[in-house]
Amino acid sequence: MMRIVTLLLLVLLAAGCAEIPFRETAPYPMESLAPEKVVADFKARTPEEISMLNTIVFEFAGQQFLGVGFLEVQTPARSFRVICLNPMGVKLFDLAGDGEAVKINFAMEPLASYGNIASAVAFDIKRIYFDLMPADDALPRKLRNSIIFGKGLPTGYLEHVFAGEKGDLVEKRFYQDQLISWSVGYYEYGDYHGKRFPGGIILTDYKGGYRLIIREKEQNVEKDQE
Repeated sequence: MMRIVTLLLLVLLAAGCAEIPFRETAPYPMESLAPEKVVADFKARTPEEISMLNTIVFEFAGQQFLGVGFLEVQTPARSFRVICLNPMGVKLFDLAGDGEAVKINFAMEPLASYGNIASAVAFDIKRIYFDLMPADDALPRKLRNSIIFGKGLPTGYLEHVFAGEKGDLVEKRFYQDQLISWSVGYYEYGDYHGKRFPGGIILTDYKGGYRLIIREKEQNVEKDQE
């Protein structure tokens, strides 16, 4: 994974060191809410099919690199397609995948020489956009301003954190050997055609030593507009 991330950064254009600010979800008392209803309401507001244009910032080894991405996701089929460009409009890669395999439609050199680029990108997409709901047997834990669902997995321990007035998913956290391995934060939710979307997303891979910052620029939810 580290070699793939490094290669990807080498073909992106440096974007400087400016931070990308996202507003934290405002505190809201959650203690009186039923955990199962919070999840059910969030699921009803979450689209099954989305397409969006994003700006993407990779942070690695003290550097920031900027890209532009177009992403299509279909959660029932666990399928996606992602196209990534650098700021000058040069296509870096075009990938498509589902629960079975990932296909490289295009990858520029030197990325094309490394078959693991597809697996690395697909892994991050799945962490961010799939499994947004906790498992049915996940155990809820109420805090003053959040409800945390925890579930033990063969490879570690996964948490879903819900917070805010509308009970949005604000974070996914994965632990291995009692240490956090990665997390995904969801920020600045907005309503579009009856569905909820985060305007900003931050994936932090603690083991890989990198951070991926995504800011939504434009979206088209065709299914929900019909």
